[in-house]
Amino acid sequence: MDFKNFTEYYNLSKIPTQKFYCAFQGIKRKDFPRWVGWDYIDGLKGIKNVSEIEGELIDLLVENFYLIRYIGTTFYPDLETKSESLETLEKV
Repeated sequence: MDFKNFTEYYNLSKIPTQKFYCAFQGIKRKDFPRWVGWDYIDGLKGIKNVSEIEGELIDLLVENFYLIRYIGTTFYPDLETKSESLETLEKV
């Protein structure tokens, strides 16, 4: 899939958060267990539904996740099939 820019990629990739902790804005815990956003989410107290989580920090973490994936798939298409490689980039 070819995207004109990051904003188009980001808007098409980000999906609504599921009710349970298995995904947040399209980022699945199963596929990306080391995403730094999970540490933030796990540290929140009193949250019964992850779809209630909002704020500048989590928005930045989500945007950063998708930016790294966009760069990886746009400029390094061989990494697209190696999710571990992209996940390593996300920890940088």
